[in-house]
Amino acid sequence: MNARDVIDKLERANLFLLALDDKREWFRYHHLFAQLLLGQLDRAEPGAIPALHLRASAWYLERGSADEAIGHALAAGDFTRSSTLIAQHWYRYMDAGRVATVRSWLRSLGDDNISTSPLAAHSAAWVAALTGDRGAVWRWLLVIGSLARDCPPNVLGHDHDGDRCAVGQDHGHRTDHAVHRVR
Repeated sequence: MNARDVIDKLERANLFLLALDDKREWFRYHHLFAQLLLGQLDRAEPGAIPALHLRASAWYLERGSADEAIGHALAAGDFTRSSTLIAQHWYRYMDAGRVATVRSWLRSLGDDNISTSPLAAHSAAWVAALTGDRGAVWRWLLVIGSLARDCPPNVLGHDHDGDRCAVGQDHGHRTDHAVHRVR
């Protein structure tokens, strides 16, 4: 019996599997069964789950599924990878109207982690500006300003001061008074 036969048998018996596509090529375990298996794995091999999430993150990214890649990086607790992936993909998701997805990533990353990452703070500032959250714009602009002192000028792909000003002006504010010059 090959893997396809096993999957077909489990699906026909309505056991543990849910089809993710109409062709019935992609499946996932029922969430309760998945939790049971993860619990058993964690007891049998503590520490294996984060490594598996990182492998899954890389696999999904290679196949063009940034959402899944970010989700697995977050599940692995790799906030550096998560921040990098979010910074690379937030705009495409916002542009496609998937604001809730980007906000979910940032919520999962958490304010404490965002506050230590210029990439994440940059993403959070732009998302806040584009969604009209003035308080968050100011908070992240201040974080960008304080973090920019400790990172190379092009870590965000362009000048920090110019970017802070662009975010602030896009949001209808002048940032000069709120954020001290970095250099």
